[in-house]
Amino acid sequence: MSSFICGKKSWWTTTGGALLAAVAFLTATASAESEPVPLPGKIVITNQSVGGINAATPFTREAIAAALPQYEIVEGYADPEAGNRMVFEAQKGGRVSLRIYPDTKKSRVISVVVTDPAASSVIGTAFGKIYPRASAGSCRAGQGKMSGKVFCIAPAALNVIYVFTGKGEGSGLPPDKVLADWTVSEIVWQPM
Repeated sequence: MSSFICGKKSWWTTTGGALLAAVAFLTATASAESEPVPLPGKIVITNQSVGGINAATPFTREAIAAALPQYEIVEGYADPEAGNRMVFEAQKGGRVSLRIYPDTKKSRVISVVVTDPAASSVIGTAFGKIYPRASAGSCRAGQGKMSGKVFCIAPAALNVIYVFTGKGEGSGLPPDKVLADWTVSEIVWQPM
């Protein structure tokens, strides 16, 4: 099951506010392009929404199910072993496609993480097919437990981050030639 799990700890609990600060910085430095074209069977990810989920979506099973009718919505935990932060998982055929995270009051959706190529054709796409170089996506290397990943702003959505993984040396930003073959493993959306 592909998810934001780093070992046995969830991506969300290991990064905390660091991603929020990075998103704010990256959002301020990128420029928007055209909106994506919907593909049959895939969800559309824009600045405003992921599928039918937007900044006003309540963090309830009913609201999320209404926003993502093609998925089964089940409860899960950001850290399954600790059971400390409930999330909703959008599944299809028993496979997790999206994880939906709440704000601290558990009243609204604060983040959606897409991990399944069946949900978005961007998952699995090579860096070189999206960006000519790292600076084009305002890319940054992951820090700490996110080391070995690269985070870049999506070309058409300022609050969407593509997370790239691949082979390379060191924990910094790989050279563009190496990064060109890395692929999108996760897409992170947060409302503006």
